[in-house]
Amino acid sequence: MFRQIGLLLLSIVALLVISCKNEVKNETFDNESLDVIAERSNVEKAERRELTPEEKEKANSVMARLVTIPETKKFARYAITANMMDKLSNEKGPFTIFSVSNDVLERLPEAKRRFYSDQKNLSQLVNLLNSHIVEGNYNEESLGNTIKKEGKAKLKTLDGSILALTESEGNLIVSDENGRKASVQKIDSPASNGQIFIIDAVLNLP
Repeated sequence: MFRQIGLLLLSIVALLVISCKNEVKNETFDNESLDVIAERSNVEKAERRELTPEEKEKANSVMARLVTIPETKKFARYAITANMMDKLSNEKGPFTIFSVSNDVLERLPEAKRRFYSDQKNLSQLVNLLNSHIVEGNYNEESLGNTIKKEGKAKLKTLDGSILALTESEGNLIVSDENGRKASVQKIDSPASNGQIFIIDAVLNLP
């Protein structure tokens, strides 16, 4: 019997929300649930049936991509903890996400990780994540064209701050308003409602 994509997504939500709530208390992020999700996603892809347009969009949303890309699982967990899953799964956006890689988040000072894993600081977590998300669909080509024409591309994030993108030795560099810089490590294939860039530093970190 084939499972509906909608039911699969609900299972993903349940597993991740429960996992995230437990991790808020324990301050650690366990990848086992996300590995199971990725395996289920691969099984679902192998099943042959016609999906509805809505199912296809949700299955390939930026949120679904964050969950299944190995390098962005921890960023996905923070997004779920911040109650941003519905927005990034169901809203048309489009959204361009500069997702911090797992290894960078793991290297954050313990005090920072404790702070952002505490439900009392949820609003600050939302602000931090929003400062890495831009409304609009910007791919490597469009950003490159703007940089060549104007010297840099300026993008307004969901929290109202500005990210400036430049090029250095063929690499895309993202800078926040405080001068902190991150290099784009990887660019994911386009999602149904946006684009994901994986970066090597946390921007707008207090």
